[in-house]
Amino acid sequence: MLASLDDLKDFLGFPTVNSEDAPLNICLLSADAIMRNYCNRNFERTTFDQLLTPADTCTILVPQIPLTAVVGMTAFQYANDTIGYGCTMDYVKFFRSGNIYSPEGVFNPFMNSVQVVYTAGYTEEDPEWFTLKWIQLEVAGELFRGRGVLNMTQYQSGGAQWQRALSTETTGSGGEITAMLSPEVIMMLNMFAIRGPRIDY
Repeated sequence: MLASLDDLKDFLGFPTVNSEDAPLNICLLSADAIMRNYCNRNFERTTFDQLLTPADTCTILVPQIPLTAVVGMTAFQYANDTIGYGCTMDYVKFFRSGNIYSPEGVFNPFMNSVQVVYTAGYTEEDPEWFTLKWIQLEVAGELFRGRGVLNMTQYQSGGAQWQRALSTETTGSGGEITAMLSPEVIMMLNMFAIRGPRIDY
């Protein structure tokens, strides 16, 4: 998780030891879940092992970004293959945007045919980490201040009610969480959200 309980207490100006630790921790965990759901991604540097569908014979788009390393890839020619062939990494080019290119055109775009092991995400050395940490603290703080109107435990599971509360609808039973967030926080979340085409960088 990006921020710790002590980070949140310091952010809110609370003493290190206080009686609000339990609800503060729930809000912090909920903020983490909200950010991942809203942005459709993880943030901490992690190694993933996923079977992916190529976009075409030369391109694979991994779901997690920023892509920092491709550990290995195994291509399967047919859907029922159990033994694939390794892609030589010297001709594979990858970008932080999550696009992996092979000029050899070895990928089959008609099936989930390439097993990709890769690392993606940020570390504390990345400047984006501090921005994301600030966002989590802001979201957790807003959730804590609004805890009287929200049952926070229900917003960690990703259920239907949780989804409605996170939606952009602010009428009826939807959008309770999104309505609590400042325009600045929503703007920053949108900067990290994975939606639509990606630009290589």
